[in-house]
Amino acid sequence: MTEGRECSCPAAPRRQPRRDPCGTRRKAAEAARQDDTGLVNRETRAKPKSAPVAAAGSRGGNRRHATRRPKQVTADGRMSLRLKLVVSCTTLAVVAMAVGGWAHSWQRDADAMTARVVDIGVLAFDRLRGAELSLVALKADEALHAGPIAEGERRLSLPPELVDRLAATMADLAAIRALLPRDDIYVSIDAELQGAELHLDRAWKSRADMSRRKFFEELDRTANDIAAAVREARPGLAALHDAAKRSHADGARRLMAGAVATLMLAVASVLVLTRSAVLPLRRAERLARAIASGKLHNRIDIVEGAEGKGLLEALASVQSGMAEKLRHVESTRLQQASGYTETITTQNARFQAALDNMSQALCLFDRDRDLVVVNRRFEEMFGKRRIGMGLEEVRQDEILKLTLAANGTGTFLETLKDGRTLALSRRGVVGGGFVATMEDVTERFREDEVMRHLASHDPLTDLPNRMRFREHLEAALLDRGVTVLGLDLDGFKTVNDALGHPIGDKLLQEVAVRLRACLEPGELVARIGGDEFAVVLPVPHDDEVCAARAEAFIAVVGQPFEIEGHWLSIGVSVGIATSSPDANPALSDEMLMRVDLALYSAKGEGKNTYRFYRREMTDKLQRRREMEISLRAAVENGAELELFYQPFVEADRGMVSGFEALLRWRRPGGMVSPGEFIPIAEDVGLMHPIGLWVLRTACLQAMTWPEHLTVSVNLSPIQFRNVDLFRDIRAIVEETGIEPSRLQLEVTESLMLENADAILATLTDLRSLGIRISMDDFGTGYSSLGYLTRYPFDKVKIDQSFVRRMEMSQNLAVIRSVINLSEALGIAVIAEGVETEEHYAALKAEGCPEMQGYHFSRPVPPSDIPAVLMRTYATSLRGEAKRAGRPARAGISAA
Repeated sequence: MTEGRECSCPAAPRRQPRRDPCGTRRKAAEAARQDDTGLVNRETRAKPKSAPVAAAGSRGGNRRHATRRPKQVTADGRMSLRLKLVVSCTTLAVVAMAVGGWAHSWQRDADAMTARVVDIGVLAFDRLRGAELSLVALKADEALHAGPIAEGERRLSLPPELVDRLAATMADLAAIRALLPRDDIYVSIDAELQGAELHLDRAWKSRADMSRRKFFEELDRTANDIAAAVREARPGLAALHDAAKRSHADGARRLMAGAVATLMLAVASVLVLTRSAVLPLRRAERLARAIASGKLHNRIDIVEGAEGKGLLEALASVQSGMAEKLRHVESTRLQQASGYTETITTQNARFQAALDNMSQALCLFDRDRDLVVVNRRFEEMFGKRRIGMGLEEVRQDEILKLTLAANGTGTFLETLKDGRTLALSRRGVVGGGFVATMEDVTERFREDEVMRHLASHDPLTDLPNRMRFREHLEAALLDRGVTVLGLDLDGFKTVNDALGHPIGDKLLQEVAVRLRACLEPGELVARIGGDEFAVVLPVPHDDEVCAARAEAFIAVVGQPFEIEGHWLSIGVSVGIATSSPDANPALSDEMLMRVDLALYSAKGEGKNTYRFYRREMTDKLQRRREMEISLRAAVENGAELELFYQPFVEADRGMVSGFEALLRWRRPGGMVSPGEFIPIAEDVGLMHPIGLWVLRTACLQAMTWPEHLTVSVNLSPIQFRNVDLFRDIRAIVEETGIEPSRLQLEVTESLMLENADAILATLTDLRSLGIRISMDDFGTGYSSLGYLTRYPFDKVKIDQSFVRRMEMSQNLAVIRSVINLSEALGIAVIAEGVETEEHYAALKAEGCPEMQGYHFSRPVPPSDIPAVLMRTYATSLRGEAKRAGRPARAGISAA
């Protein structure tokens, strides 16, 4: 019988209606809790006294299974994958060694054959030819030395050098005979050489008594014998060479046959091992896909000693863990639902209290125009009304019919018969219908005189406002031309943010007093913006005069201000533009544009200085306008805008939990940096449509991802100035069908400095939909711990400036404080800018649960997201295997 284990995990809890009057879901959850998921040994059921098997959720059980030495042969007699590998490798090694030994033996024989060819065919033959040539040269040298042979000459007189050469030739013949083998084929050659050696020996021994003629005859006989030996040697050498070639060819064929046999054996081994390893891995892959898709009732049979046993045990553990977590989530939801009734009751009481304490009259109508709510102020102003009044009754009511007459949304003025003037505001509500508020503004119309003054003057500083400034400028241009100085306060926003608007208002008043004191007759100073002023000099001036006036304004504003015990120091930047004497009022817009360009140049070059208008500034503005036009076209067609995504990675598991959508603009000339075109979009009013495009596109693309992945989208503070932001976001969520809990909206801290109440209301509405809110770049700019408690943040993102310089103790202290504070407040934390393994290790050591940065992935297009998921998934599996104390399997590495 095959020993085995089986795992029967409960099905994952499915979404059900929130109401559960019969307690079905609670009973199912309790029953599931009693049936704890684990690895059940089939043999254990049949034999209760056998060793118990630890449940999949038990860490100790997993550790015992992980450290158990795998069996080499399973219960049914099959070899394990490890044993197959050992047998295959051993067989291949033996075959390879046999082929190599045979090849070595053949190579040794071939070398011997080659040596014979060299010794006999090269050395002996060359020396034989050398001896023959030496004799010829010896004869010629002797004739040259002694002259022609005379008749009757009997004695031979050889010089010493010829005697030495004769002796060397004799030694060569003896050496050649020694080199020749004693085969039959070389007998005749040896005989010829022996004769040559006898002739030469006779000539050597008798050289003193022998005549020259006789001596030369002996040399001729010796040369003839050597020539005959050379002729005899040629066929033998050819046969020896052919034998060597045949030996080499036979050895090569046999070596090729051995290599082919070895290769075939290796291929067969690979096929067998692949079949043994791939089938269990495919089965594990199917189980993993089923678990990832939410099916948690998969049956997992684990055979003792089978391939992939450890991987199947891990999958069973994951399946049981996920089922337990889902049961816990369901239980938590049930507990939360039980407290909703009390919360709703409390909210209704608060809502009623807010209505009754409003200073405005309020009435609410449903989609059928029936009256459903009126507050106490309405009854005080107009008397009681019956709740539930139908449309016809409303049309007959002198007050309520005014709300029907107002079309659309907005604020309208209505005059009653008794003379009272009402400011009526009407807004639509979710689900249809509308709400109308009414306020008595009769007293305001009695202040027309004051309002007319305020229409042309700034109420705070009592300086002429922009409208009055423009009228004065046009009149001066009509006269003789003008010089205009634009002044923008440097550092005013810092004072306003640090000390509050009351101090900022008083500072503006003091600045206005000083500027007015610097004026000469005929000059005008006006407040044309928040901290912007303009001075009109009645006639054009040269640059020297204009520079002196600008320096005077800079000096007077630069002196410290004492306001309510605070000594404040600010600066001012000045832009100067001068018209020609023949200018006309039509150039007023051109003059204002030139002043603005000069002022922007002054602020961009260090502030607290002045700059004159130059034509190059217009060219720069033209380039900016061209980019603005291109950006508008890109927003309209959407073809050039792209989204890239950078993953959020869980620190513990190394798994991707979501992605942040990052906007890119791909112009025909190349990519444009977001830091270049985002400010333009904010200035020209394109930020809201761009933001909605980014949100819609990100939601649509996120719908193609696995359901556990979230998508994070950045919202600009400019978008919150749009009153329809909440409705637009809700419409996109409904249109794309994305689960609101998968969507995360990131806002910066600077957002909190604007209209805090409206921002809080919008964020609260978004969070009520289930959308999560994250504070981006926390720790920089205008950080305040009060933001974490006042605003509904779900997550805080630590700014990358702290992460990149973690080696500084101050930055590490900030990171540690943010993590601990967020954990105490129940707010999630993520660190951006993680670029190195050191950053990752340090943040993980500090307990940062989630990270983002180039260490994990650069921003990638949507097509590369599957590759990012697979890479991080493989990294996570290797990390889990390493923590479990077992080596990562080949299948995990392949993933």
